[in-house]
Amino acid sequence: MEGITVTLAYFFDFYDGPVIRKKCNRHRNPQIWAHCDWSSDAQSTIMSDRMHELLHRNLQEVFGEGDAERRRAAIDELYTEDCVLYVPPGTFVGREALDKFAGDLRATHPHFAYVPRGEPQALHNAGRLAWGSGPRGEAPEYTGPDVIIVRDGKIAALYVFLDSMPS
Repeated sequence: MEGITVTLAYFFDFYDGPVIRKKCNRHRNPQIWAHCDWSSDAQSTIMSDRMHELLHRNLQEVFGEGDAERRRAAIDELYTEDCVLYVPPGTFVGREALDKFAGDLRATHPHFAYVPRGEPQALHNAGRLAWGSGPRGEAPEYTGPDVIIVRDGKIAALYVFLDSMPS
């Protein structure tokens, strides 16, 4: 690809919402960018970085946040309006239900911290992160992985698995 510069451009697609597309300096018309010969590594890296950000921020700013206003602001920023939360007690649909669940959970263990256990992983539109929760500076009292499904750069579904039930 000598002499060709590949860049990323951010667009709003009326069908898919915000999307990132690659373009090269050979073609100025976005309709023919797809005909450029280059790998999808850059787009995969951007999506992977976004997944990692969503997983970490969800852990700290949603489930680890004790302040209701800050938690709600994070939910509005990180989750789609029609998000679905799947947890052992049941299924919760929408930001309001997620906010109530996260707030109620936080109230049962206000002194607990959520700590990532290993690095997050991303695959296509899904990501996962193992975590532990317990009193700050102590061994976790319970652990599990979060699995997210992302749509338009936001969490559309969160699956919370528990390795052990909280005490």
